[in-house]
Amino acid sequence: MTRRGSIAYYLAAVVCGSFFLAATYYAYFLAKGAGSQRWGRDFLFVYFFTIAFGFLPQLLGAWVLRRLALRLAWKGVLPWLLAGTAIWVALVWCVVQLGTAVEAWRPSPAWMQVRATLLVSLIGAMYAGLQPLWIPIPAAAATGWVLYSVHRAFAERT
Repeated sequence: MTRRGSIAYYLAAVVCGSFFLAATYYAYFLAKGAGSQRWGRDFLFVYFFTIAFGFLPQLLGAWVLRRLALRLAWKGVLPWLLAGTAIWVALVWCVVQLGTAVEAWRPSPAWMQVRATLLVSLIGAMYAGLQPLWIPIPAAAATGWVLYSVHRAFAERT
């Protein structure tokens, strides 16, 4: 384990952050009546793809949050919750905007074969499910709380 728990911190960002995001979106889709009788399998399917295509934004958000918290010397959970929510909602908004730009851009047929790269797949997959931008707010707040807890657990005792 690293000295300040970086592995645990970033693993929690990906695993817990993706879980919270998948849970909020899946609950939203169930509330809209889009669920099926096999909700357990469907949720695991959503969770898998949230981890697979969302790990880079999750890591970026966790990195920005930790740098901001260390720079501003936050001691309580409230700044982590508020900043975490703002960071992750801003990341979701950026991914949606980037996905819209990629969809609007009509590349040549030669580029269509290369279009399945990780970045474009990431943008397309996340853009497909991130239409209502208010949905990640509870997931972002919960992720901020978990990251605060992990950061506090590995903080140097003074």
